[in-house]
Amino acid sequence: MKMQNAKPLWLTWLPLVLGTVVALVLLQIARTEILTKLDEAAFGRDTQNVLSQVNGEQVSCMYASDSPKCVEGYGKYASLPAILWLGNSQLAAINRYKSGDRTASTLLHEKLRERGYYVVSYSQPNANLFEHGLVFTALEPKFKPRVLILPVFLDKIREQGIRPSVAAFLDDPLSRARATASPLWPFIAPSLSGASSGATTATSDVPFHVKFEAGVSENLSKAFGLWRDRSTLKGMLGVGLFRLRNMVLGINAQTKRKVDSGVYREKMIALEAILKDARDHDVRVLLYIPPYRQDIEGPYVASEYAKLKQDVATLSTKYKLDFVDIDNIVPGPEWATVVDEIFGIEDFDFVHFTEEGHKRHAEALNAVLRRMGY
Repeated sequence: MKMQNAKPLWLTWLPLVLGTVVALVLLQIARTEILTKLDEAAFGRDTQNVLSQVNGEQVSCMYASDSPKCVEGYGKYASLPAILWLGNSQLAAINRYKSGDRTASTLLHEKLRERGYYVVSYSQPNANLFEHGLVFTALEPKFKPRVLILPVFLDKIREQGIRPSVAAFLDDPLSRARATASPLWPFIAPSLSGASSGATTATSDVPFHVKFEAGVSENLSKAFGLWRDRSTLKGMLGVGLFRLRNMVLGINAQTKRKVDSGVYREKMIALEAILKDARDHDVRVLLYIPPYRQDIEGPYVASEYAKLKQDVATLSTKYKLDFVDIDNIVPGPEWATVVDEIFGIEDFDFVHFTEEGHKRHAEALNAVLRRMGY
């Protein structure tokens, strides 16, 4: 029997085609517009990332991708003992930035250059102690630092894993060999998740379907920005959902955030492994509790924060290294405000501050380094 009023085939597929087109348009808008805003939101309103140069030489870097600039800059002054300063976005971002403003690491570089030393800094947003340990082992052969300066943030204790952009430091064979031989490797290896594994496989040993898929992916990345940025877009979706949850539940920058006791113990053991590694390579360590906003109630649980300070001080005594608590050196008016670019919510910032805060940060560590004999 002949069917009456059957839909044309094109009409059956039309909703799917239109839906796909709309989705692609929205993803493209997200890629070109929102990703930039997310980068800005990570720092907050009027806060700018500044990777500085001094006399034309790069003295502050973030990832393996820009590290060669810092290594090359130091290479011209290799006769000067190096001081390696690791950190997160607090080290590289300036609130209410004005042209000519300098970060604490740049200011400290200038002060120490006058005394015959070369300070180079590396900072990755939200860097955790696993990542600090990896970066130290990767860079130690490059700079042979006399001193390692390392902050210990309570909120970064919660951060887990090693990001591909940090794992990429191990793509250098010398850095990887150094890392695998260090006491940190048991902590680093499980977190790599296959990224920058360093394993080299002969092309002939790679299955055809793997090579085919890799080739297709590479060509799609070259041709389509959406394909190239698919991982970032996935991450953006996760950030958006996380922030939406916080907005619905009323979670803000001042909400207390407890640290899991198991994660805390693991990070303290990792910190001790960094100290052992530094000692084994005759690198003196300056540990410090970094600036933390004091004029308003913050997200740290007081008992956990006190325990962190005590534990870091205890490790400093055990390994006969230098330790300073400078959490109160930046006054309230010098701290930033965060604006969520997705939902437009304004909140307090407990990480970033103005150039005046950076001056205080640099001077506090400069005073300690003087007492250390540098």
